[in-house]
Amino acid sequence: MTFFSTQQKYLKQALLATLLITLTACGGGGDGEETAGNDGGEGGIIGTAKIIVKSDDVKAKEKGGNSYKTKIAINGKFSFAKLKSGSYLLRSESKTRQLYSVAYVNKGKTIRSNIHPITDLIIRNWFKQKGQDIDAQFKGSAPIAKMPTVAEINKIETAIEGILSQALKQSGVKGSVNLIGNNFEIKDGDTFNTFLNNNQVVINNNQITLIFTGDKVQTISISAKDLKTDFTNDTENPSIPGDLRALPASEHEIVVVWEPSTDDRGVAGYNIYRNGDLVA
Repeated sequence: MTFFSTQQKYLKQALLATLLITLTACGGGGDGEETAGNDGGEGGIIGTAKIIVKSDDVKAKEKGGNSYKTKIAINGKFSFAKLKSGSYLLRSESKTRQLYSVAYVNKGKTIRSNIHPITDLIIRNWFKQKGQDIDAQFKGSAPIAKMPTVAEINKIETAIEGILSQALKQSGVKGSVNLIGNNFEIKDGDTFNTFLNNNQVVINNNQITLIFTGDKVQTISISAKDLKTDFTNDTENPSIPGDLRALPASEHEIVVVWEPSTDDRGVAGYNIYRNGDLVA
């Protein structure tokens, strides 16, 4: 058996991956431009907030300091109508956690910007790289010192999407998506909602842990060194996986076990070949 790893790399990985041989391994624009699809209208923001945060409303703070608030519907939908052009920081919260997103409004256009743990990771990562406390910037009526451009957020979003590519695929999400602006419903059968349900983001003391849970590989944890990691500046090759073992599981199955590759950004997944043919 020949083993190769093919990684989209961005996030430091710490895991012991185990799978059956028959299974699949788990793995832009300038400022003012929209981050997602244009839905028409008089100008504003629409989106979906994951209900797991148990928040009654979404707050939006524009760069100049003005704040707005709107209710979250039972299905997670929210909207801000007739906002003036500019950049907005969005937040929903519970007693123990705040989730952030960002939106860029053009006059006469409505854009989609969702709020969930992945958008929170993307936005917190940008503010942390700039040495800003995002919670302090959102609090009160003072202007936000600096807001990210659309190009900067799109670049981080693309990098995170690369890390999560196998998890997205395993959840049934097809093709390229915009993790911030993807249209989805909080209901059974929605593939992007399934992806969000199956993947957790834990940020504790500025350390990131992603926990993937899927049908094929039960649990994989990927940890970053620090929240301020620059995911977009990926120049280091991943290490070669080590200690490959093929263990008998039944008359017709074996379990393949290996020590993970490591990388300064992350390892999205692995390909396994048997006699030169891709099997998982």
